[in-house]
Amino acid sequence: MKRYIILLIILLFAVSAGAFEVNLEKESINVSAYIQTRYTISPSSTDQFTVPRLRSDIWGNVTENFAYLVELDATTSPALIYGWIDVLPNKVTKIRFGRFYYPFGLEYTTPPSRFDTINPTLTLWNLLGFSRDNGVQLSQNFNSFKYALAFMNGADNQTSDDNEGKDIFGRFVYQGIKDLDVGLSFQVGKVGTTEADCQRIGAELSYVWGNFGLKSEYIRATDNNIKKWGWYVQPSLWVNSSLQGVVRFEYWDPNTQTAANRQTITTLG
Repeated sequence: MKRYIILLIILLFAVSAGAFEVNLEKESINVSAYIQTRYTISPSSTDQFTVPRLRSDIWGNVTENFAYLVELDATTSPALIYGWIDVLPNKVTKIRFGRFYYPFGLEYTTPPSRFDTINPTLTLWNLLGFSRDNGVQLSQNFNSFKYALAFMNGADNQTSDDNEGKDIFGRFVYQGIKDLDVGLSFQVGKVGTTEADCQRIGAELSYVWGNFGLKSEYIRATDNNIKKWGWYVQPSLWVNSSLQGVVRFEYWDPNTQTAANRQTITTLG
């Protein structure tokens, strides 16, 4: 029996490399870092140790009206993952300049470290992945309503744009009913040097009732005249303070003109 039948990851861990904070009256500097290592056994390539991620974050408030964040990864090129400046003219308004994530949907705007499951949904991964882009964003957060509007290059994970068109993103969330959030998101823009149309619209829902929770999203997209759509429904239940049960049903159709490529996944955790 061959030892190398499939690619086997036998060592995968993330180590928090510590964090510290320096407060200078109203100014602050926060630093955190983590490293992720891996050992791979493969029949088609050399067995080896690798370091997929070696990241550090620096963030803080220079004044009450000025904040910043920089995230670097020593294993990638360019090393800059995120980097932005926030201007806060008042308590509800924030203007962001730099390189950041798109304001679109519930799951995409949730940090991966806070996911309820190991993997993201097929819809998120195929439509947005872990995109980051350059631009400017205006957001406001009121008691029962928040929104964010962004004007961005639309060139995912690239340091420069590849066309003259710019993308507009928007997310609107109503929080006027106790424990219930409902939202709408959109994207309109151009993709690639051919400036093909890119349009997305999404709806989201998040509800908490005691120990019970429910999350759901629906996203429909058109990329270069190819229509795509997907959804997921995710109920959860806290059994006690340290144990939560999760079930997720999801559907993804990368091309509505082709029936053979539709996918469904059920996740239990």
